Amino acid sequence: MALTVIEAFNKFLASEVNLDPDRTSVARSSRDWLVGKILAFPDDGNFPTIYSEMNIFFGSFARKTKIRPLNDIDIMIALKAEGANYESYYNRIEIHVPPGATRLTALCNSGTNVLNSKRIINLLKDKLKSIPQYKSAEIKRNEAACTLQLNSYEWNFDIVPCFFTQ
Repeated sequence: MALTVIEAFNKFLASEVNLDPDRTSVARSSRDWLVGKILAFPDDGNFPTIYSEMNIFFGSFARKTKIRPLNDIDIMIALKAEGANYESYYNRIEIHVPPGATRLTALCNSGTNVLNSKRIINLLKDKLKSIPQYKSAEIKRNEAACTLQLNSYEWNFDIVPCFFTQ
């Protein structure tokens, strides 16, 4: 039993608020392993080229402000836009694919040069299913993210594809 307020507060932080350092280390290793697998996707010509230098770890886990429970880890996987540019509107952003950007053309809305985010996320989801260790994992599209829930850990990964455009 704590004898001072500070002792009680520190005990409360350690047991109820702060993440367990050992679990945090395992989570970081798991995240890094996953990113390594994504970077090693076989090049079949269908998936956009990954711009690994621009991948972003974001959210409270990356900022080291996550409190218990450790339930999600956020990752942005940067993809090369092959010369595409974007236009910002009041309610959306459109990425316009230039002629000749063959990897991206098939991911556009029918009859347009505007990228379709659902197609990109579904393609990412299919690629994640090809990683043997994730065969039994639950992988689904959740808005702008692909969510990967592993059976072996209490956290899930929210993977958001993004483009580095001009």
